[in-house]
Amino acid sequence: MLLTQNLRAALGSRARPVTADQAGHGTYLGTENECVDTIGTELLVNGKLPATDVQCGPAAGTSAEAAGKPRQRQLPF
Repeated sequence: MLLTQNLRAALGSRARPVTADQAGHGTYLGTENECVDTIGTELLVNGKLPATDVQCGPAAGTSAEAAGKPRQRQLPF
């Protein structure tokens, strides 16, 4: 969390930390987390940051223990 706070302070309004209650990096398009996927896609497609910092929960249908375990998913391209 300290790293997130330091990055936020250094980048100011150019950054919007998006954190998810899941373990590890690579949540975007890797864990079926609709909250994270929506925000990431909006940034990549439209260049739009969320209005505020965002805290996403674990992916739907996962338990707290399983949320960080990698799952394979067919990508749409």
